[in-house]
Amino acid sequence: MPTSRSTHVLQLTVKPILSDEETKQLEGTLLPTDYFNRVIRKDADVYNEKGELILRFRKKVLPEKHMKVAYDNIIHHARQYTSTRGIYGGPTDKKKLVQHNTKIRSNIMGYFDTISIIQKHNFREANMKTPCARQTSFTMNHPDKWKKIIPYIKSIDAQYKHLFPTEHNKQRKEALRTPYVIANTAFSTLTTNLNVQSAVHTDSGDYPDGFGNLCVLTTGTYTGGYTGFPKYGIAVDVRMGDFLGMNVHLYHANEPIIGKEGEYERLSIVSYLRKGFVSRCLKDKRVPSAKYFKLAAKKANENKSRRHKRKKTHNHKSRKHHMRKSRKL
Repeated sequence: MPTSRSTHVLQLTVKPILSDEETKQLEGTLLPTDYFNRVIRKDADVYNEKGELILRFRKKVLPEKHMKVAYDNIIHHARQYTSTRGIYGGPTDKKKLVQHNTKIRSNIMGYFDTISIIQKHNFREANMKTPCARQTSFTMNHPDKWKKIIPYIKSIDAQYKHLFPTEHNKQRKEALRTPYVIANTAFSTLTTNLNVQSAVHTDSGDYPDGFGNLCVLTTGTYTGGYTGFPKYGIAVDVRMGDFLGMNVHLYHANEPIIGKEGEYERLSIVSYLRKGFVSRCLKDKRVPSAKYFKLAAKKANENKSRRHKRKKTHNHKSRKHHMRKSRKL
C-alpha cells in the first residue's frame, strides 16, 4: 500500500457518480469542457469509497533547472504527429485501422517492449535473431539529448519513491531485472503528449502494480486540460513543476485545452514501466544496439536485392529458352 495519509495535505474521499458499466461506455470519448465536478489545484491525496488510493498530487516539487533543460531537448521530438495511439486520441472506426485514427502529437522515449512490423520483417529477411524490445527512435538517434533529460526523469522518480514507496520499490525491482531501465529509476518508458486532449482510456500496457507518473512542461497561457477520473467526477490541474501520481488502471481522461493556437504548449510527460519487459524480456542481457537494427536492415535489403537479381536472371534464361524452342518449331 502507499504511504499513510498525510496531515499536511488535503485529504479527500470520493464516491462514484457513474457505475463501472457507465464508465466503460465512455471509452474512447472526448470529454467536454467543465465535465469534472471538482478540480484540485493544491496538494491532495484522494481515496475512493473503499479507502483505496486514486491519486497523490503535489505542487511545485520538481527542480526548475531540470524542467527547462528537459523542455529544450524534448520539444522538437514531441511536435511530431502520429496516428498509432488508437482510442487515446478519440473515437476510432469499427475496423480499427491505424490510418483512420486521429493524428495527435504523442510520442515515446526510452525503451519499448515491441518492435515495428518493418523491423520484424528486416530481421526475418536477414535471418537474424529478432529482439523482443528496442530503444525508441529518439533515444537511439539522439543520445546527447537523451542524456540531458535524465536529471528531469530522476526528479520525477524521486517523487514517486517519496509518495509511493511500496509501489516504487516493487516496480523498480522489476525494472532492474531487465536492461530496459532508465538510469536506475523505476521507469522504462516516457510518453510525451503535446497539446493533446486524451479520450477516456486506461493505460493497459503499464506495469499492473504501479502508479502512473504525470508531469507537464508548459509555455504560454491556457486553461483546461484537467486530468481526472470520470467515474468519480474529480480531476487535477497539473502545471509546471507539479507531480501527479495516479491509478492509470482506472478509466481517466482530460478536458479540452483552451488557448490561442500557436501561443501555448502543454507538454505532458508520462513516466512508467512497460509490463511487456517483465513478462517477455527477462532473458535479455543488453539493449539491442542501433547498429544491430541497421545491420538487419542492410542485410534484408541485400538479400532482397539478390533474390530480385536471381529472379530476373531466371526470367531472362526462361525467355531465351522459349525463343530457341519457338525457332525449332
